[in-house]
Amino acid sequence: MSHQKRRGHLKIYLGYAAGVGKTYQMLEDARELKARGVDVALAFLEPQGRGDLIERSKEFEMVPLLRVACRGSYTEEIDVAGILQRRAKVCIVDDLAHTNAPGSERQRRWQDVQVLLDGGVNVLTTMNVQDLASLSDQILQITGLRVRETVPDWVFQEADEVVMVDVTPRALLHRLERGVIYPPEKAKAEALLKATILEKLQQLPAGQLVMLKLTLPEQDNFYADFVKYPNVLRVVALSGGYSRDEANNRLRRNHGIIASFSRALAEGLSAQQSDAEFNAMLDKSIQSIFEASNT
Repeated sequence: MSHQKRRGHLKIYLGYAAGVGKTYQMLEDARELKARGVDVALAFLEPQGRGDLIERSKEFEMVPLLRVACRGSYTEEIDVAGILQRRAKVCIVDDLAHTNAPGSERQRRWQDVQVLLDGGVNVLTTMNVQDLASLSDQILQITGLRVRETVPDWVFQEADEVVMVDVTPRALLHRLERGVIYPPEKAKAEALLKATILEKLQQLPAGQLVMLKLTLPEQDNFYADFVKYPNVLRVVALSGGYSRDEANNRLRRNHGIIASFSRALAEGLSAQQSDAEFNAMLDKSIQSIFEASNT
């Protein structure tokens, strides 16, 4: 009698943009599985420098990454053979659309995941809506950005479970402002937000004015369409967690936008300063931000 190995269960955490909380939710669910006695291993995580994700990842055994020779140096990709040898019940593999380094056994991470599934490993993974290959042209038309890393639709359609992870555009803007979304993911999130805002602006009646408050974009003059839009009174920039000098430099490169830098404005101020020192520092900050806004 032949015994065919059971194919693994694929669970995808899907979001409309970077920063909505896909990876966080995936780790939370993995923690629950581990608490119930399920053997969970971590193959790859892209924490983007976020302390909360890094701390949560420490709860799982990490399968060492595989060193891959690439263009005279080395990079690291997931070790598919090592994961199969580890024989974990569930494996965490962040960023399904990732392109592996040249010299890897397979070109794309979704192909690595297929091998794991064929080997009987259950996989938890993440992707964004714009990563679907069939939407590539539509995303380009809407945002002006070509998505280079995509996942074939059939991979998504064959998933055993899809968890939608969503936040409101306002909440996503707040996360951008706090600096918890990092390039290049921040640029992707900004492109989708821009498309959403443009759609809403087009629905406004003539003569109705609005003011937009947005974090400083990764691409210079990315919000130029908003600055010129007849319904937009002003585009106001949040510092997005950057230092005052960095925020000012970015603001100068985004013409027609003025600053709303509460965090950057307070940089260098201290309760230990004398009134004269405090006022001098505040005046200096106000002046530098004002000058950066005059572009």
